[in-house]
Amino acid sequence: MEEDFKQDSSREQNNTYAVTADMARQYKALQEELIYKINSLEIQLTEQTEELDLTNFELKELTRDKDDEIDNKDQQIKHLNERMNEMSGEFANMLHETLDLMKHHISDKLSDAALGDADGSRPDFTQRLQDRREALQDKKATTATRAYRSITRVSMDDADFSNKAYNAVAISSKAQGEGSNKAVRREGLRLQARPQPAPTLFERKSEHKLKLVVQGSVNRRRCFPPDLGLLQMADDIVVRFQAKPAEAHPPEGFFNYICGLQEWPLPNQFCLLGYVSALFVRARHLMLEEGERETANSDLAYAEPILGKEISLDFLDSSPWPVSILDIFLNINQTEFLTYAQYAAKNPVRPPSVPLESLHWQPPPDLVQRLSQVRTPSDVSVAVFGTHATLSLEPVDMLTRSQGFFRVKATFFGLEPRWCEILGLCNQGSSTITQLLRAAEEDPYAYPWDTMSQHLSAAAAGDQALREAQLLLCTEPVAGCVMLRQWASRERGATLPMLGYYGVALLNGCPPQDVKTFWRGFSELLDSGSMARMATNNLILSEQIFYQTGRRLPYVRAHGLYTEVSYSPKLLDQVLFWRSPLFAYATLRCAMFRFLEGFGQYPLKFYFLEGSESVPYAKAVSYRAIAMLPHDHALMSFYELYSTATPLLLPSAEWMYRLLYMRGQLSVGERWYQSIMPGHEPPYCEFEVEGGAGAGNDAQTEKWNELDTVVVQTEIEDFAGATGTLVIQARTMDGREFAQVTLDANKALTRALVEELASKYPCSPTALRLVLPGGSGIDPLETANKLLAAVLVEGKTMRAYT
Repeated sequence: MEEDFKQDSSREQNNTYAVTADMARQYKALQEELIYKINSLEIQLTEQTEELDLTNFELKELTRDKDDEIDNKDQQIKHLNERMNEMSGEFANMLHETLDLMKHHISDKLSDAALGDADGSRPDFTQRLQDRREALQDKKATTATRAYRSITRVSMDDADFSNKAYNAVAISSKAQGEGSNKAVRREGLRLQARPQPAPTLFERKSEHKLKLVVQGSVNRRRCFPPDLGLLQMADDIVVRFQAKPAEAHPPEGFFNYICGLQEWPLPNQFCLLGYVSALFVRARHLMLEEGERETANSDLAYAEPILGKEISLDFLDSSPWPVSILDIFLNINQTEFLTYAQYAAKNPVRPPSVPLESLHWQPPPDLVQRLSQVRTPSDVSVAVFGTHATLSLEPVDMLTRSQGFFRVKATFFGLEPRWCEILGLCNQGSSTITQLLRAAEEDPYAYPWDTMSQHLSAAAAGDQALREAQLLLCTEPVAGCVMLRQWASRERGATLPMLGYYGVALLNGCPPQDVKTFWRGFSELLDSGSMARMATNNLILSEQIFYQTGRRLPYVRAHGLYTEVSYSPKLLDQVLFWRSPLFAYATLRCAMFRFLEGFGQYPLKFYFLEGSESVPYAKAVSYRAIAMLPHDHALMSFYELYSTATPLLLPSAEWMYRLLYMRGQLSVGERWYQSIMPGHEPPYCEFEVEGGAGAGNDAQTEKWNELDTVVVQTEIEDFAGATGTLVIQARTMDGREFAQVTLDANKALTRALVEELASKYPCSPTALRLVLPGGSGIDPLETANKLLAAVLVEGKTMRAYT
């Protein structure tokens, strides 16, 4: 019995444990379901709260707009009343003087003895005098009405636009120097000490007594229809500050103010962005009249230099002023008005003419078979010729990483000694070559082709690494590479194989007076038996060379894997702003810090690199994000930072349109692209640009932009103005597939080019046995984090100012 009881008790315990475990599982499932519902409700509540905030904000904005419209109408009425009162007073004075003259004249007439004094009091004469007075009153009213109507028409007869050639339309070089940059660093207290709200910095409409910003905003929403009232306001502003050309509106005052070097109000009460808006509004109306189009073009063209060198003070997009510099550029030399928004809607940017899949190079079967053969490892002496350190390092690193049986012994020619410490490029050849290239760059006309070739040949003959080089790896200047190959042919009696990896213009560094000599040498490189194979690191240069020569070189994008680092954020409250030689770099810094003043406690700090300052890549990847203001469209620093998988902030397409015409080896306006290889008839393409920015080259600009490295790459955030860097929302776009596919394709192409050279080298058949088997290489994207879910603060924080 006792034993049965124990067995029953044991079975009961097992059942109890099973029921308890099942209840625990049900409780846990119910708990998870409740947590999920709570989270869902919280998300819905947050979204509804944001929608309510947005609605309230829009309501406030609408109310403010209407209030401003009412104030504007009141001001117009007040202005008209004042004008009418002034005119009435003027005509009353005129009438009084006229009547006095008439009285004197009549008195003279009545003083005649035959008429007698009594005749003046006759009723018929008194009535005629009264009729005359009433007629003059009617004439006064009619004239006043005509005068009022005439003020709505703009007469430019007395507007001397030669006065616009001001002496101070460029930013002071002293203010742009290193000293001024340091004066506005984030840790400085000068800007933070002044409690001026940042948004009013770009508005300042009260000083002008100008409602142009308010009425213009309403007008812009209707695509700027003709508005005589708005025209009168704009003309008043233009004429007012046109009177004293020597002191009217230099951009230095605006620059000094935003950079904390000068207090508001300025001595001349001048608002730069307001004046540019007035020029635009006036030109928008005058361009419709055939006789006024020259004046309209003068207004539009003047907007560019008054915004500083390289339009570095163009913060219209970050201000309440309803004008964009693209609106201005778009209407120069035009007869029909068109806003950029209208143009963009009618002419959307075409997809890239070189789609991603076309970049995936596939090696032919016979080459695959040859590359699969096992060969004995060997050392290859490579002479790397170029003045750009990272552009020279990229192909060397690519050759090293793309295979395992080929050892590269690289010697660098043309680099400054400092790159030994910065990048470890310590195996440098003759310093005479570096000094020669630097001297030719500073004074190109002092080094014609023959002189340059003689100096280069003498230096090469005295350098053992060049005498023993088995491969010439050329970056730039290409003219120097042509000279070295010609020297090697004379010295060895055989051709030196060359692998060209170009990132700048072909004619960069070429003696200007010997362009024809260069083309003769370069045409030999294009010959199929020349033992030279070439590629470019960007699509734009590939298209430019095609335009100049008719040959489209392969595109092998740079990867920058030699940095050997990947994104490891530690400074989560800091954003690094990469240095740039553009004038806009300094002004953007000032503008951003002015806006930050309006935030109070902002969650992030911005650190701007000085022009002479460097930061190790291991330190750069520790920042939360890196912002760049590119001065060129294929910067090696961009490829290097992109390879680390660090979140990047770059200008939007609209900003890149402006940077396109400024400076850099690939900027559209470079004269080197106008030179055509003799015997080649260039086809028409969008690269035939004349007149620079603002000449109405819209199709050309879009064509260039679609080939821009910044646009082609993925996993990048963009910003559209000074405030844009403060409101970036991170995307979830994954660029790893793009990076890996192009990396594999470029490895294969590099192997093929060098293998082709090795198979044809006549002097030493074993010297270039480059068996480069495929391999995964080092991919820092493997260990990198994706873009952070929230790079910066919520976008609604700045909606009131953007």
